[in-house]
This record gives sequence, structure tokens and C-alpha cells, in this order.
Amino acid sequence: MSNPVERASRVTGPQVAKVFILGLLLAGLSLGIFSLGTGAQGAGTVTDKLRQVEVYLYGREQAGALLERITQVEKDIFGAPQQGSVIERVERAADFAGDTPLAGPSLLFKLKAVEWSILRTQGSEPLMAKIDKLEKLVTGKTGQGSVAARVDALVKLCIPGGAVQARTVVVPAGTAMRIKFLSGVNSGTAKKGDKVEFEVVRDVIIGTELIVPRGTRGVATVSSVTPAGKLGRDGKLELEIKEVKAIDGSVLLLGLDEKTSKLNESLQLAVGASVAGYIIFGPIGVLGGLFIQGKDADIPAGTEMYVATSKDAQVLGLSFPGTDAGDTSSPSLPAVRITPST
Repeated sequence: MSNPVERASRVTGPQVAKVFILGLLLAGLSLGIFSLGTGAQGAGTVTDKLRQVEVYLYGREQAGALLERITQVEKDIFGAPQQGSVIERVERAADFAGDTPLAGPSLLFKLKAVEWSILRTQGSEPLMAKIDKLEKLVTGKTGQGSVAARVDALVKLCIPGGAVQARTVVVPAGTAMRIKFLSGVNSGTAKKGDKVEFEVVRDVIIGTELIVPRGTRGVATVSSVTPAGKLGRDGKLELEIKEVKAIDGSVLLLGLDEKTSKLNESLQLAVGASVAGYIIFGPIGVLGGLFIQGKDADIPAGTEMYVATSKDAQVLGLSFPGTDAGDTSSPSLPAVRITPST
């Protein structure tokens, strides 16, 4: 079997076009062309917060009058309607069911802990569907009662010591994260504003705390697109990758630095033509190799690359006391592990 360098030397003309274009994507990231940053966060009305809880629970906003919806949410979470004003009731449900960074393990945090302990990955289902899936895996049937009781039962069955352990950790800027695009995008068909879903393909662990589980999803946006032209003009794509959520729901802002650019170079040489041919890199942000004109920019589904956190962030990480969390990932997908400086 030939080695990667030998195979790279035999890339054909069309392959080189793909090579150059995907390389341009990565080089653009390293130069800041893709505007990696954070999105605006809305303050949120009572209706907005209730909608968010419903999306966490059911995957979509529910129909009906406001009080009816609140009551149903409370029955599912707590087992019975709760007392207080509408605002108090919605806030209570949001705190209990949703992602509440640094406020202690939320219901969703606990459920993610159970899922990771069983499957070593993070699914994208809403909370109710996730509970059903995990209960069937563990006991063979779905449970009864409130969501809180069902999650607690799963925790007792699946987590060492019967309780979720968590610790606040600082995620430093420059923490590497490997992602994979779940759908393809091409400058010949894409439109500005199109969404391209991606997922994290390796656990991000700091010390013995899990920060971002494998399988966590995010969304990239096509911020600029130019199709290939008749006179040899090359197609161009610009993607905006703003953020991904940590296990506690904290938003981690994403970017690309010199270290991550080098990881991307190594990654492409390792995975080879199955992704999009080989990328030939010069200095950071500069590409060598042939330039084939008049080709559309193409990022196939399954394309992998590294990004990095662009700012320090404080998050609640999932702890596994007495174990080396870095050894818990699948051998085929080793953790991206950062050892804090002392």
C-alpha cells in the first residue's frame, strides 16, 4: 500500500481543484475570512423561554394557550402543576429542564452524563426522546412518572456512586476541537444564509472533566457564495462558524489559530482522498500547488477539520473522580485533550 505522500503526488486535475478549494476554505479560516465569532443573544420573553423549554423537551414548540402549555411542561418535568406566577413557573421549568451554565447539574446535564456514560457520544434528540431511548437501552422499556424521577432513576443505574459529579473548569482560548460537516455544500448550488450542520467528532476533555461530548452539534452558515464563471472564474464559498455548546449549555466561541491550522494540515494528509483529495500547504494562510480554473468550490459531507475556542470560557464539566477521562473515548476517536498549566 502506498503512503499518503506517494498517493498525494498522483492527484489528478479535477482532484487538484477540490484540493485547492478545500485548502482555500481552511486558509480563509486561518486568515479570519470566515468571521468566526458569536451570535447575538436575545433577552427572551416569557413566551420565548417557554418555547425554549418545549424545544428541549419535545423538539418543537407546542400548540395551545400559554397556561395549558406551562401546565403540560410542569406535569412532564415535575409530575404535577406548580404554584406561582406565570413568570415564576416558566423560570422554574427553564432552570430545571434546560441548559443552565454554572448553576449546577441541570436535568439536561444529568441526562447527557447518562448518555455519555452508556454510549460515549451525544445524540441530537430532544430531552423526552432521549430519555425514552436511554431507558429502553438500560431496562428494555420506557419509565413512568415525571421526567425528574426518570432521569434520577437512570443516574442511579448508570453513574458510578449514583450521582452526577461536576466541576467548574476554565476552557482556555485555543482549545482544539475536531468537527465534521454532516451535509455537503457547493458554490454552484448554495445560497447565502444556507445552514450546514456539523458535529464534534472527538470528546473535548480538560483534566478529568468532559467539556464537549462527541456528537455535539452546531451550525455553520454560508456567509458568501460565488458560483464558477464561464471565463475561468473559480467558485468561492465562505462559511461562518460561530459557536458550539459545552455539556452544561455554555456557549464556546470558535475560531482558528496557527496551531489549529497545522492540525488541519496533518488531518488532511492522514485522511487522504476520501475527504477531498490532499491539501498542499505552504506557510500559514498560503497555499502551494496547482490552480485549476473554472471549478465550483465543493465541501463534501463528511469533511473534517479542526477549529479552536477563540476566548477563555468558564463551564461546568462532567467529572469522573478516580478515573482518567482521557482514556474513556473510543480508540478510533481519541480525545482532544488539554492539560491545564500549573
